[in-house]
Amino acid sequence: MLAQTIACMSVTPLDIAFARHALLHFFPRELINHILVLVNYSPRVVTRSDQELAVIAPFTEHNDIQKVYLLSSAIPHEPTRLPEKLQLLDTMHIRSVKFTFVSHDQGWGGQVEHKGSYRETWSWFEAAIIRNGEPKGELGLSELQFNGKSRWDLQRNRHAFGDRQEHVVTWFKSTNHDEALTSVLLTRGSGPGIGFVDALREGDQVAIIARARYPGWANRVYSAEIDIDISV
Repeated sequence: MLAQTIACMSVTPLDIAFARHALLHFFPRELINHILVLVNYSPRVVTRSDQELAVIAPFTEHNDIQKVYLLSSAIPHEPTRLPEKLQLLDTMHIRSVKFTFVSHDQGWGGQVEHKGSYRETWSWFEAAIIRNGEPKGELGLSELQFNGKSRWDLQRNRHAFGDRQEHVVTWFKSTNHDEALTSVLLTRGSGPGIGFVDALREGDQVAIIARARYPGWANRVYSAEIDIDISV
């Protein structure tokens, strides 16, 4: 079962259209986008859950467990049939996706030399894009295949570290593979998210999947939030 969620969209594409129309009375058309960016006025889809969930690897042959913890609201479709004076200046696209969560692993075991680091940890999160439907149950994800990849490594918990930790991961559009950046992210346990934002489309939903593998490993989740920033 998915965690109970609170979803909101504080600014809609239609709000942007009305704001631009109002600003046209005072500023040149070419400055309006810069003004809206400066005041951070853009459509956002924010979905949050504060429900606790314990994902504990089973003592079975595969020793692997995965559960969808949070599923975002759908990315809105670009408004159509607007009066000419309210037409958007550009095609709507996704600028970034920010993930925030509080979690930790089982707090014991593992390898002593890796305790407190992000190395060799088997308690982690993945992100997935859901298109044309919702997950059915815990694992039935309708996943998008992107260059042969349907999920992205998102964040790992600290190794054998039982205190609650907040992690914030932000992925941007057109993030290229950068070995130096990837190396820095790995020291924080974060995935680079290459190709994720570029693959998002209108109507898509974003899922956070909590995972644990091997007997004794657990992923204890206390809260998570998905913030999708849209540029129009």
